[in-house]
Amino acid sequence: MLKHSGMPLQVNRTECGFTLMELMVALVIFSFVMVMLFSSFNAFVSTGQSIAQGVDYNERARDAFRRIQDDLTDMYVPESGIIRALNSVDDQDADPFQMTGSESSVGGKTFSTLGFACLSGLQTGRSRPSGVVRVIYYVRKNNRELFDLCRAERPVGSDRDTDPCLDPVLADNITGFTIDFIDAKRNEYRDWDADKNKNKESDGVSLPCVLNIGLTLKSENKEKVYETAVVLPVQGPAGE
Repeated sequence: MLKHSGMPLQVNRTECGFTLMELMVALVIFSFVMVMLFSSFNAFVSTGQSIAQGVDYNERARDAFRRIQDDLTDMYVPESGIIRALNSVDDQDADPFQMTGSESSVGGKTFSTLGFACLSGLQTGRSRPSGVVRVIYYVRKNNRELFDLCRAERPVGSDRDTDPCLDPVLADNITGFTIDFIDAKRNEYRDWDADKNKNKESDGVSLPCVLNIGLTLKSENKEKVYETAVVLPVQGPAGE
């Protein structure tokens, strides 16, 4: 049988839980730490996305410029004798061999257009087009209310119609495409006309010396401008 000694019971304070005030202070500190961690993580994710977008911008611009530069490197320039022969024959036009550049309005905005004769075609599978083709760089509107830089390829001397919808897109969602043509006297032109820019004493192909190409890409309400200068491997009478 248990006996009570009559002494009052003593409670050990070390075995008690936290007070309400201590819990509230702990919750406030924990919430502050979580907010700081979330802010840091959000900033890290945003930085990663910005870097990824920057890499995507650079790759899109680099691929487009590389394609244009490769075509200009393989540009076909016939000798003046061939041009004279074509001009002397009825129904023969030497213009497909001339470089042309102009500005056109697409969807309320102005873009440059470039055309020239080229020996290289886009490689499809293991086959590659042979002969001289007329390459045209132009801009068309897409279904996102933006614009695409396209590359058209037409065989010189062929009457075969090609569906423009099949033309490959070099850069999508662009807002600017400009070309400045620079001749040997460092004069700049937005339009390049073979008849206007050719020397009167020559009947060959008229070519500029340098092409300054600008491309503006857009993504998520941000625009980034890229520029490059292409020195033509061959130069016609206007560039001598």
